[in-house]
Amino acid sequence: RALARCKLPAPQLRLEISLVQRDDDSGADELFELDLDSTAGGFHDLMRRRVSEILLVSSLYDSFIMEEDGQLGDRILADYVDLHLRYAPRVTRASTAAKALGMMRYRRFDLVITMMRLPDMDVQVFCREVKKRYLGTPLVVLVNDSLELPVLMKNFDRSLADQLLVWSGDSRLLLSAIKLIEDRINVDHDTREGGVRVLLFVEDSARRTSSFLPMVYAELMTQTRKVMAEGLNYMDKLLRMRARPKILLARSYEDAVRLSSQVGDYLMAVISDVRFPRRGELRDDAGFDLLELLRKRHPRLPVILHSSDPGNEERATEMGLEFLDKNSQTWLQDLQEFFVTHLGFGDFVFRMPDGSEVDRARRLRDLEKMILTIPDESLRYHLDRHHISIWLMARGEHVLAGNLASRELEQFEDLQGARDFVSTVLRELRQARHRGVISDFVRNDLDAATPFMRLGGGSLGGKGRGIAFQAALLAKLDLDSQFPGVQIQVPQTLSLGTDLFVRYLEDNHLEKTALRSTDDAEIAHAFLDGEFAKETIGDLRAYLEQVTYPLAVRSSSLLEDSLFQPFAGLYRTYMVPNNDAELEVRLRQLTNAIKLVYASTYYQAPKSYIRSTSFRIEEEQMGVIIQRMVASRYQDLCYPNFAGVAQSHNFYPLGRLKAEDGLVQVALGLGKTVVDGGNVLRFSPAKPNVLPQFSSIRDMLKNSQSEFYALDLSQHGVVLSHTEEGPLVKEDLERAEKDGTLVPVGSVYSPKDGVIRDGIYHKGPRLVTFANVLKYDQFPLATILKELLRISRAALAMDVEMEFAVNLVPPEVGSHEFAIVQCRPLATSGEHAAVDLKDEDRERAVCWTEQCLGTGKTTDVADVVYVNPERWDNTRTVEIAREVGEINARMEKENRHFILIGMGRWGTADHFLGIPVTWNEISQSRVMVEVGTSQYQVEPSQGSHFFHNITSFHIGYLTIQEGRYNSFVDWETIEGAEVIEELEFVRHVRFPEPLEVRLDGRRGCGAILMPSDEEEFSLV
Repeated sequence: RALARCKLPAPQLRLEISLVQRDDDSGADELFELDLDSTAGGFHDLMRRRVSEILLVSSLYDSFIMEEDGQLGDRILADYVDLHLRYAPRVTRASTAAKALGMMRYRRFDLVITMMRLPDMDVQVFCREVKKRYLGTPLVVLVNDSLELPVLMKNFDRSLADQLLVWSGDSRLLLSAIKLIEDRINVDHDTREGGVRVLLFVEDSARRTSSFLPMVYAELMTQTRKVMAEGLNYMDKLLRMRARPKILLARSYEDAVRLSSQVGDYLMAVISDVRFPRRGELRDDAGFDLLELLRKRHPRLPVILHSSDPGNEERATEMGLEFLDKNSQTWLQDLQEFFVTHLGFGDFVFRMPDGSEVDRARRLRDLEKMILTIPDESLRYHLDRHHISIWLMARGEHVLAGNLASRELEQFEDLQGARDFVSTVLRELRQARHRGVISDFVRNDLDAATPFMRLGGGSLGGKGRGIAFQAALLAKLDLDSQFPGVQIQVPQTLSLGTDLFVRYLEDNHLEKTALRSTDDAEIAHAFLDGEFAKETIGDLRAYLEQVTYPLAVRSSSLLEDSLFQPFAGLYRTYMVPNNDAELEVRLRQLTNAIKLVYASTYYQAPKSYIRSTSFRIEEEQMGVIIQRMVASRYQDLCYPNFAGVAQSHNFYPLGRLKAEDGLVQVALGLGKTVVDGGNVLRFSPAKPNVLPQFSSIRDMLKNSQSEFYALDLSQHGVVLSHTEEGPLVKEDLERAEKDGTLVPVGSVYSPKDGVIRDGIYHKGPRLVTFANVLKYDQFPLATILKELLRISRAALAMDVEMEFAVNLVPPEVGSHEFAIVQCRPLATSGEHAAVDLKDEDRERAVCWTEQCLGTGKTTDVADVVYVNPERWDNTRTVEIAREVGEINARMEKENRHFILIGMGRWGTADHFLGIPVTWNEISQSRVMVEVGTSQYQVEPSQGSHFFHNITSFHIGYLTIQEGRYNSFVDWETIEGAEVIEELEFVRHVRFPEPLEVRLDGRRGCGAILMPSDEEEFSLV
């Protein structure tokens, strides 16, 4: 797409999409199959046919000579390793021709190598038998002594062998023979599909070929490896090695003409002898004739003559050809200079027409910048000679190189137009290469604009995997054209692998403190006192030298965001302003944030959570992701226009909404409002104008967001604490209106006529309704989320939850930004189990509601822990949470479970909306009940981290609101049970027989009933 804007055809990308529409009653989404191979250029498809099995036919003596001081297979493997090649072949030996032919009957070999002298058969007879019986099997003949070569060659039919080479004890010759065969059998496919270039080597002397070919291959591999060092990661570098130029060997004039015609415009260079056969006879000028012909066909083709006769140099010079003396002691060095100067290997050296150097670019990014600043004379010099396309060709960018080579300087209006065009194409190529790829972090080659970088080994962790997956998915989808004016992406991310965490623990001897301590503050201080390895500090310092925007430092543990135990919200996230003038201050803030994320691995809430699973705390390892904070600056504050959580499954569908329509919870400012269970706007992306929580003006006034979170940038040298997430502040809507961020999401309540007016251009109390976004489509939020949820659900093959943030910008400034900051699977299993709950069951109900989560029945819980409604005080919810935690700890020791009933939202961070319990304070609960009060109605906090962990453990969840959902709580029956413990706010009672819990998630109907004699089965 980027290249299309420059009127160039798009590069070959490996992308396969198949769509299957399921026409069934469930109305299931389309199914997508996306190949997320993130390597550009189709390198996976290159070098399809390889030499894996070699049959070596030689006498026992020749085998001994070839072995010398080691195993031949091991020596070949060592040569592969030295040149950073993969897929070393296996060598099988046969001591006679008869044995070799017998082995070939039942076993397939990709290459047969035979010595000239065989004990039981003439080598020509053997070669004829191989060619007759096993068509297409490549065959190489080795001569052991170059002195015998003229004698042996008198009667040898060279057409019987694919190659005839002289063995001198150098195992690299075998590697060259293997690569020569592989290049020949892959050249048609790789040039056609991948644009791979070809180096034609013309030489009829077996001795010379055997001498030069290993050097040419070794040099080609070395130079290719150097230019591929700019690969995004180790695998990318290996795959790009497949795009190295291929070598084809011609032994005659006719061979050379045929091969050059076969590869056509993919011919990149020719290295030719001067004297070789033409029309069956040796000709002293065959090389000159060949190169003259090829120069007519390809005027800019780099060519080089090499000859043992120095007298040929003068004619070569007259023809403008490079010349190499075969007898020169510097032949290899001269070849190296030819590769660098004429074939684009090495740095790109900007020169003036007189040859003087202006500057040099080592990387694609350097070339992109220098194109804009080099003198006009230098730019014209290189564009006229297509040096840039040659340099790109050597780096595997064949399609772009070919398109640039096809454009002449005269096609541009002026030199500045050419300069801008080349710079734009290079920039968009570089961005396209990085998109959807996990790039290795390289301190000395750091590009902060790289979307996803990885520092350190080990796992990316749960959040890292989710973000990397979304980056790969977005790279393959054409969402830019579907939503013009919006950039849908993941924020720039640096992922710290879990190996860095393991090393930090070991270097600072933190294991015992982390595992044994029960004090979160003690653990945090111990981790803050630790020191990172010097190389890690150096890498992070280099990162901050280029990154000056605010950062979100998030946990990404091995177990986090897993399928059925998400560990959501248990570990810490820290917002780092990263705006101090001193680099070392910013570095200290960043490293402290990482240390505190590490420390949160061993806090009490995660330990309690893990005890509820099949895992052990020792198994957990912490990765960290450092993300660009998706936000804009407003004087001393930094925050996005809005952020939220989107789920492909709605656990509490009401009215016309369906579970499969999904649910979005969005709020002005940072997404902390949503994940902490604050007042937010809820809507379905399928029906964005259906807002049950705003069913009346009274509901709107009560449920509308009145405050938002932002990052405070006014403080410098901020010291992070384990109890806070950074310098976050709560601001009211007046500040949002001042910043201009309330305009797209705000409405006004008009007290005079009692109506809500969209927009904020009227007097009256301000409300956050997202009217301009959802009603008038000022930003296509619902459509984007509907599409992303649909695609992601198909890609994960299950329901999904994603956190997002949006920055809106004026059209004249640029595109709006929609960023996916997290993505995780959403566990919804058990939703389809059948549960029988009838209206007559209301007579024995302790609790009843038509809004619940979960499906199933349980009859093994007799304990109820509840907040005494007579003592409820929403200003003292922190104390209430502490009391619940005390009872939970005692119940954990007794291995008993309980039903938990309380006012407002469980697990909310807003102390006035409910009870801010953490997981370790309610881990023994089997069923949770949220009860509304006269002060406000309870809206289920589906997008909160707390809620996500509840669903993963399949804890029954009931919402009770007097007068709504046909719901009630029989407080009299509960208070009549035996009191086990009574604290100031919380009471623990026990019934003589277990209560019966029935939940029907399909209908949203749930109840807690007095016991009956029905058969027990587990809640799911």
